[in-house]
Amino acid sequence: MKRQMSSWTTESAATQCDCPSGIPNAEIQYTERDPGSIANYTCLAGYSSHDIFANTVCLDNGHWSPVLFECKPCDEPPELENAEIDVGTVTVGSIRHYTCSDGLGMYGSGSATCQADSTWSTLDSQCFELMNVALKRQASLSTIYEAGVTGGWLAVDGSLGCSWPYVTQTADGDTEPWFLIDLGQTAVIFTIRILNRDACADRLSNLLILVGETDNESDMTRCAFYVGPGEAAEFSVIPCDEPVSGSFIKVTGGGKIGGSCGESHNIIQLCEFEAIGFYPGPKRISPPVPASCQAIFT
Repeated sequence: MKRQMSSWTTESAATQCDCPSGIPNAEIQYTERDPGSIANYTCLAGYSSHDIFANTVCLDNGHWSPVLFECKPCDEPPELENAEIDVGTVTVGSIRHYTCSDGLGMYGSGSATCQADSTWSTLDSQCFELMNVALKRQASLSTIYEAGVTGGWLAVDGSLGCSWPYVTQTADGDTEPWFLIDLGQTAVIFTIRILNRDACADRLSNLLILVGETDNESDMTRCAFYVGPGEAAEFSVIPCDEPVSGSFIKVTGGGKIGGSCGESHNIIQLCEFEAIGFYPGPKRISPPVPASCQAIFT
């Protein structure tokens, strides 16, 4: 009787499986190791698997069935031309950010995400060369201080003169002054640069800069608000709150009532206006605007 019990115990132990093998980046769950028992694998957070079979079975020969399951992160994120990518992880849910080379601007989200299937999200970004998209575009003013002399075209002609009469200026008495640029096509804008006049410098202040696909202020997006005042005969660099796109740039506000030049109303006064950005689509270049065309752009 004892010999038979010993024989049964030995035979039973031989058919029981050892502990199932672990696999990288996964946890395993099981309760029994007898023939027919199942052990299930689950990927750890940040890893995923494309495999259908996420388990192994204890066979009659005391071995577990082959494990056809693998938990993987994403590969390295895709490269973006003319951009560098930050250092980071490649696990599921990771977000990697791209930075364009100097002199280039980012169009798109500028990032890629490692998805649940261990692939990166579609890269929707591109780096474009930055330029002054306002140069020689059509410009206008709500009013003109001196007809034929201080029109809007002077602010986008590329000249860096900052003395009278090379000045774009609204009329004193204009209660709601504005300066408008029609870019002719959609541009993405990062920064505004305004060259101030060498006199009455405090007029360059309290400017609301809007960008939109129409010139209707209610449909436009704020690029920035410039408190100022600007320094005489110097550029004021005004970063947009965030990159903003549109076909029109509108500047409202202006200063100052009772300022250094005795204004009775707010006045918009500037010598050169630059919008630093790029055209995401095919760029249409207009010919230079000669002085004889100034009436068209005032």
